[in-house]
Amino acid sequence: MKHINIETTRTATHLTVVAKIKEQCARKNKEIMVCHTEDIIQKLKEENIKVGSCIKESTLCNTRPQTCVGSWIFELPSRPPKSHRRKKSKKSNISLDKSRENVIIEEEETEDKTTGG
Repeated sequence: MKHINIETTRTATHLTVVAKIKEQCARKNKEIMVCHTEDIIQKLKEENIKVGSCIKESTLCNTRPQTCVGSWIFELPSRPPKSHRRKKSKKSNISLDKSRENVIIEEEETEDKTTGG
């Protein structure tokens, strides 16, 4: 992997990455290194940092001092909201107002004796 030094700054919804590579002189036949967004994402994966889509991107190249530093801004992946689960109620085996035997309730008729005159 390329020698990329990264610094990350995390906000509530975004991750800012500032990447630096060492400058090399092209006249001395040193290896020219170019770094794109895919390389930064791979470096973040190596450090177990999950990111969403890229909002701002840059390209690094070690041939000039101006292009040896770049910054990227990524969206942080949104977490699904936690659902509040209702606790399961325990079923009770206690029977209420039930007798063990069948009960028949009979109403008695009351006769009113009235004397008619």
